[in-house]
Amino acid sequence: MLRWKEWDHDKCPRCGLPEDSKHVWKCANTQVVDLWDKAISFIQTWLEKVDTHLDLQALIISILASRRTNSNPAIGTPSQLQELVRSQEDIGWDRSFEGFVSIEWREIQHQYYVFLKSRRTGRRWVVELLKKLWDVSWDLWEHRNSVLHEAESRPAIRDVRQIDLTISSLFQSLNSYEPIPSNDAHLISTPLAALLKKELIFKQEWLRQASASLAAIKSS
Repeated sequence: MLRWKEWDHDKCPRCGLPEDSKHVWKCANTQVVDLWDKAISFIQTWLEKVDTHLDLQALIISILASRRTNSNPAIGTPSQLQELVRSQEDIGWDRSFEGFVSIEWREIQHQYYVFLKSRRTGRRWVVELLKKLWDVSWDLWEHRNSVLHEAESRPAIRDVRQIDLTISSLFQSLNSYEPIPSNDAHLISTPLAALLKKELIFKQEWLRQASASLAAIKSS
């Protein structure tokens, strides 16, 4: 949006730091951390449910944790994973989170299923793993957008102050008329101090009614 000149900044709506696509899942906002904790727990449960090779489980959780902290995976590499780690390092650990995984992932898991005499396949396991990773990315993206749109829909402080000033002025104007029409008496029945503490939607409706009432009084 900054490059397109639609915005005058590239700040993350959640933490205020410069934002690029990878920042969406590396943001240090506390709510993002909570989302990550839930995602890692969910994927860990799935890995166990589908009989994932224990060394692959540890590697995947390490990769997920490293993506959150923007560090390299803490890998104590068993001998049978050395080729996988080497080839994935060539591709890039970030790329694995985007769906670009070494063929060794599939091969190691498939051989493990053969060892277990399972009818599952390494290919299907990889497909489902990538879906789970993309679900994490989607949840983080959705959270980022919800924070952004909530901020966009929230009125600026100066706008709220202007509304309060207008309410105070209208309230005093209505009070200056004696007597105020009975059907509009409710507009000044609440003390001004209490009125200014009301929700924005209440204030906006009050302004609409008060403006119409004052216009009617002046024209009569």
